[in-house]
Amino acid sequence: MRNSLRLPLLVAAGLVLLSTTGGVWAQESGNRHAVAVFLGDTYDDGDHGFTLGLDYEYRLSRWVGLGGMVDFVGSGDREYVVGVPVFLHATKRLTFELAAGLERADGSSNALVRIGALYGLPLGPVDLVPAFMVDFVDSDAVYVFGVAFSWEF
Repeated sequence: MRNSLRLPLLVAAGLVLLSTTGGVWAQESGNRHAVAVFLGDTYDDGDHGFTLGLDYEYRLSRWVGLGGMVDFVGSGDREYVVGVPVFLHATKRLTFELAAGLERADGSSNALVRIGALYGLPLGPVDLVPAFMVDFVDSDAVYVFGVAFSWEF
């Protein structure tokens, strides 16, 4: 395993093990699942690419969720990103994301670490979620920003 993935995976595993309030959270809310469709832009060294993403989260507790993500970046080089994010819910609306994943572009795969901030705004049955994330791929920082439409169930 590459050294760049060890720390995020250890942090994610520790957060999962420390989230022991799942039963209490389930009694308060009842919504443990969330699915989101992301529309945005990826900026990488002067190049922009339309980004379409699909995210899933399972809430382990009031504060911690674990999920999956898939992003498609439609720039000159078609690129796919897949990963396993850990969501840290700082407040009812503010969430931080830490993910380990892979970027697939130009026939090669690279490990990545994503950090991000999301802020949920309720709009009836869905939330409008502005998001800003940074993907660290090799020694580069790739910026991803946009809005997600999230549905909890």
